[in-house]
Amino acid sequence: MRPRLVLILVPVLLAAGALWWLRASRAPGDPLEDLEPGAEVTVVLGRAGLAVDGDAADALAGIRVTHEGAELALEGSWVWPDGSRAVLFFDVAPRPLEVAIQTAHRSHAERIEAGREPLPLLLRTVDLRLPETFAPDAVPPTALAFSPDGKRIAIASAGGEVILEPSIGGARALDLGLEPRRAPGLAFAGDGGILVVGIDGMPPRLEGYEAASGVKLWAAVLEDSLWSLQAEAAPPGDPVTRSLRRLLPLHEKDEVLAVLESPASGKLLRVQALRGNPLWHHPPDRPGDARWIYALDSSPGAAAFVAAMGRAKLPVGFELFFQRKDGGGSWENAEFMTLSGTDSIPEHGFAMSADGASITIGTREGELRCFRRDGGSWKGLWRERLGAWEGPSPRQGAAVAVRCGARSAYVAWEDRPAPAEAGGQPAPGPRTGLLSAYGTLDPAPDLKWARALPGLPRGLWLDPAGRWLAAAWMRPAGMDDFGRATPPAFGLSMFDLEREGEGEKEFKPLWTLATRGPLGAEGAFSPDGRYLAVVEGPAPTDDPEQPERVYRVLILH
Repeated sequence: MRPRLVLILVPVLLAAGALWWLRASRAPGDPLEDLEPGAEVTVVLGRAGLAVDGDAADALAGIRVTHEGAELALEGSWVWPDGSRAVLFFDVAPRPLEVAIQTAHRSHAERIEAGREPLPLLLRTVDLRLPETFAPDAVPPTALAFSPDGKRIAIASAGGEVILEPSIGGARALDLGLEPRRAPGLAFAGDGGILVVGIDGMPPRLEGYEAASGVKLWAAVLEDSLWSLQAEAAPPGDPVTRSLRRLLPLHEKDEVLAVLESPASGKLLRVQALRGNPLWHHPPDRPGDARWIYALDSSPGAAAFVAAMGRAKLPVGFELFFQRKDGGGSWENAEFMTLSGTDSIPEHGFAMSADGASITIGTREGELRCFRRDGGSWKGLWRERLGAWEGPSPRQGAAVAVRCGARSAYVAWEDRPAPAEAGGQPAPGPRTGLLSAYGTLDPAPDLKWARALPGLPRGLWLDPAGRWLAAAWMRPAGMDDFGRATPPAFGLSMFDLEREGEGEKEFKPLWTLATRGPLGAEGAFSPDGRYLAVVEGPAPTDDPEQPERVYRVLILH
């Protein structure tokens, strides 16, 4: 039987080899049969773009996208150097779309119908070292900042790496090579030519770098009551231990706002970003009037910012501190509002609206509060309790993150059994994650829609234009209906807020992406909303002796 099998197989293999040689010997551009959809070229529809995946051995040569015969205008594109993949972006992508693809040897045509839903496009991953000081399953704090044009992203890892990467494709643009200290703040200045890095230390400092070359331009040492400029790194120690908590770009990216804190007090520092000159700080140095900064946010245009500050003279409650630039580009006098007689500290959600006219606060006691600016002062607009507090099985909501658009506040929160007594720990029982939208213009809370998340919320991000909302979630390990153990699950859900007006109280996410590891609270949309960067922790492993000591930044569309 074996000789017969050999006699049969040899001619078949020879014929297959001849066919392969004939196809491979064709000159580039020679027409061959059209590919079946998905055979060797895959077209994936994104939020506002297309990804075309091909074969590096038969590189992509041209892509034409039309709608009813008219070619669609591109807002940007990127082709991988080996021609294996291309991503095309559109300002508007009507349906249906006709996609004509030419590779070196083949042609492919595909039609995207009106009902086809977008999918997540993973454009880039950046591996970072997980320091030994963090648990193997931790998502360490990582600073992220997109350049004003969205084409580059700066990343400061927990291991001290400060790098500049293209948002899509290409090689690493810059590695600053700083010593291994935490850099909790990054901000681009001007047109993106200068990158300001906040570095923890004793004392902490700000440093300005030329983004194109990595040349250090200036260094500002942030001391307790003295602010000095030094050209060299490694400043002398400071007897007062302070840390840099956050760094925000301000109006027209010509200034940065730093949050400096110590166990005894906190300060807001405004710095001229091009040269590192100190411009302003708050609160002023007054004995016995220390402040603590609980939360901070700015409007998308960064022409206004607001901080929630505790105060030594206000043992119960907190103070809202607001400042904005006027039409002439000067900072107006600060506005204050004191919320006394309450222990609701806004650590679990604090956001300013896109127009800088309203603030929404989520508290750890399960309350959502909205304030609106009216003629130079702030007034309470409405308050809402999250969760079903009444009934035989009361449940209490806990806000995890809040983001504000022009007319709505979006809150990701956890619904869980209420504690047996006020201020106590939550009672045992099932916990669920929810995402809710409330109007911020009416004097009463207006629930526009609510959506159950696949797991407990971890982070929430809104693009500057207020269209795209992304929610990270985590589903803990548990048991299924048959008593079998289920592993933890992690992911990200993307919502298109233009669908809010479709008349549904609840609408589905545009897409949901399952991730290998847990996602952290840090994330950022690019200024044009095209890219979303999130931080993914190491994937769980069954071998505790060999944990994965790498975590990643995912850049998605």
